[in-house]
Amino acid sequence: MSKIHFTLFLSSFISCNLLSQSIIKGKVLHGKTPIKNVSVYLNRTTIGTITNEYGEFIINVKKGSYKLIISHLGFKTIFYDLNTSLNHESLSFSLEEQKVVLDEVVLSNDKYDLDWQLNLLSFELNFIGRTQFSKNCKIQNPKDLFFEFDAKNDILVAHAKAPLLITNNKLGYKIYYNLESFILNNKQTSYLGYSKYEQLKGGKSKQKKWEKNRLIAYNGSIVNFYRSVIKNTTREDGFIINQFKRQKNKERLSEEEYELLSNKLAKERPSEEEYELLLIRFAKDVDYLYKSDIPPSDIITIKQDSIYLHFEDNLSIVYLKEKEERGYSYIYNKIKEPLSQRSNIVSLTKPALLDEKGVLVNPLNVIYEGYWAFEKFANSLPLDYDPSNKTLTNNGYK
Repeated sequence: MSKIHFTLFLSSFISCNLLSQSIIKGKVLHGKTPIKNVSVYLNRTTIGTITNEYGEFIINVKKGSYKLIISHLGFKTIFYDLNTSLNHESLSFSLEEQKVVLDEVVLSNDKYDLDWQLNLLSFELNFIGRTQFSKNCKIQNPKDLFFEFDAKNDILVAHAKAPLLITNNKLGYKIYYNLESFILNNKQTSYLGYSKYEQLKGGKSKQKKWEKNRLIAYNGSIVNFYRSVIKNTTREDGFIINQFKRQKNKERLSEEEYELLSNKLAKERPSEEEYELLLIRFAKDVDYLYKSDIPPSDIITIKQDSIYLHFEDNLSIVYLKEKEERGYSYIYNKIKEPLSQRSNIVSLTKPALLDEKGVLVNPLNVIYEGYWAFEKFANSLPLDYDPSNKTLTNNGYK
């Protein structure tokens, strides 16, 4: 497929899905009894409703694929794969009662002692994050969290007995988050869950600040990148895509050699280059860049009107329109001035299905490194957030 046809296809693919609307109707029952006040919402969006006294609901959505969540206290949560092009009739869901079983994890963590507090702190740092937005992003019901910590292997696992209620006063959202899994393994974090966003109420001044912060959070984000890939506008949007191989470092320093050189450099006040060279020589792996500034068409494929992220080896993504936060530099022991944001995509499963909203259908298909690994939940936005007509300038918006 030529690049011209490729671009035209993707543009029409996006416009058709974003501009078209669909009406989703359904009913929620327990046995034959309609259930009212059941939460029905689209995962990671502000789009949702509750059932009426007849158990009925109606949601207006843009055409596309979604994860529909049906949630009610005392019942098992239902996760339904919704494709608006395939759903033409009214949906029907039957709720099952949730049997509460307190396992050993819950029973052994009911004291909220010092260990629990330390585990909570570690969870918050690796789930909420350490960005400028994390300072005003709080979990309101932390005591619904329980932890398993394997000190020998340095693995922390978190469980939640109820949806987490999170308020993000920097972005202006209240979020209900159903935590499905959280694992912190040797400083590498992976988590999965389902979220419902509600906009906080505030005056014009607050609304303006929230809009400004939302645009900052969106620009350079993973969703921003994937949407740019789909639209074939990565370069215009500030992204540079590079490709690299990762190989074992055959010339790696031993721990003794590293310590000797480190102590020597500390006395001599090392330059930035000497400091970085030392870290590279001690690294287990070395990255070799072999393709620079490649087009989006090199990393995705189209099969039966579906878009797949598909590439060899790994990707290095540079975002030119924003610098790293200083907090990022401190965490990763970088002593130089902040640079353009740099992130890696290390693919685990190829190809990985990418939906038209700019998210991977299975987010655990890849590992993110660098700046995207630093930006965690405190920087997340609902998928129906629309940055169009919000141009950030030095003096605000125009």
